Amino acid sequence: MPFRMLDYTCALMKQHLAQGHKKIPCIEGLVIYSGGKSPYPAPTEILECFDHPALAKQIMFGSKLGLVDLNQIQERVLAQHDDADILELLLRQGSKGTFVEWLRAHPDVLEKLFARSYKNGGIFYMFIVEREYEPKEILDLIDEIAPDKKEAFMTAAQQLMQEGRLEGRLEGRQEGVQLTRESVVKNMLSDGMEPTRIAKLASLSLEEVEKIAQQASNWPHQDLFPNKA
Repeated sequence: MPFRMLDYTCALMKQHLAQGHKKIPCIEGLVIYSGGKSPYPAPTEILECFDHPALAKQIMFGSKLGLVDLNQIQERVLAQHDDADILELLLRQGSKGTFVEWLRAHPDVLEKLFARSYKNGGIFYMFIVEREYEPKEILDLIDEIAPDKKEAFMTAAQQLMQEGRLEGRLEGRQEGVQLTRESVVKNMLSDGMEPTRIAKLASLSLEEVEKIAQQASNWPHQDLFPNKA
């Protein structure tokens, strides 16, 4: 019941914000019970619903939001983050809206990107987010610093143009970023990466990763999600 009440409370908070309010309201839940067993036999506190209440209190209800602000972390530190290194570097640079000069100064990024499971998503991301240079200029740069990678970039550019996503990028970067993030997640799923790790790397909730997994017809491991039988 505490979890269900939390779900109801969050729904009311979302409704409140959807009405234009900037802050969430304080909501007190009340359960009226008249069952056959007395006193009430089920948990009455949300922490009682966890296998490890103390840990849940520490990391979920007793601390600040778990936040990784990529803009506050130096590139050399991000470069040490195992398989997530290039993903984080691309996202960090993407906030500036351009990659060309950055890639020129960091040619090793391309070599490392092609060794990652999310390489296609990374290529799409650069094409969609780039604001200062045209796709042809990106391809010219690739031909200059990594000619053996140009074919893959050309294939990605052609696919994006067929989908209308290069032409539509000026309508707003956010939609393109979301589409690319989904592509990255699908690549990670197809490579067998754990959903919880994907959620952490992509800054998504487990529910958002599950939704993307349900759209990926080639990923059969729905049982890895905790709410699946």
